[in-house]
Amino acid sequence: MAQYNISGLPLWDTEISYIGDGTGNAAQPPDINIKAGWLVKSYVLHWSLGVERCAWYAWDQSGTLYDPQQGLLLTGMAFNTVYNWLVGATMYIPCQVDSQATYTCWISRPTNNYTALIAWNTQKDVLMTINSSFTDYIDVAGVQHAFTTNDVEHPLVNGQIRITTMPILIERKKRTGSSSIVSPPSDTSTTGDSSTSNQNSVPTSSASTIVITVFMFLLIAILV
Repeated sequence: MAQYNISGLPLWDTEISYIGDGTGNAAQPPDINIKAGWLVKSYVLHWSLGVERCAWYAWDQSGTLYDPQQGLLLTGMAFNTVYNWLVGATMYIPCQVDSQATYTCWISRPTNNYTALIAWNTQKDVLMTINSSFTDYIDVAGVQHAFTTNDVEHPLVNGQIRITTMPILIERKKRTGSSSIVSPPSDTSTTGDSSTSNQNSVPTSSASTIVITVFMFLLIAILV
């Protein structure tokens, strides 16, 4: 875009889904949890890369979010969850990946100086050290969990929480003091292994009257 002097225009991705495995195979991932996690990670990474709008295909076909017999699927819950995570928030530090293959993306909201961390690992379970300012996490189904040592998926033991391939939102205590944001590198670190439209759009910022529409297909190998 910079080459053609259009880098100032908003970028939209008009259709994404988890159809295919990145090798030309049209088969979908068999696990609903993998699908839900892929959906959330796709939206978070799109936003981190500067894509203003991203449309999911589709509500009741292909990348199915809803089934007439089963109702809202986990993928549909995940769509609602990532909407609630991102819309109205600011990603003040874009997604970064460390040597352990852990992605971290920092968001904030103006109310009560709210900050939170979206995290997942692309390969394995790892332990992330967090400080006492973090209070709970929200999973892809939108369920809020207080930190406990016996949590099945993401226990917090001795200041370390398990990070898996499923993305979670780790929330910090709401503060009423200074509006400054604590530097994330001092707060977290990861170590080692741990044992009714058919298209749905999440707007992440306002669009100008002129847009460039492109297709951006993220490799499933990066996300799953």
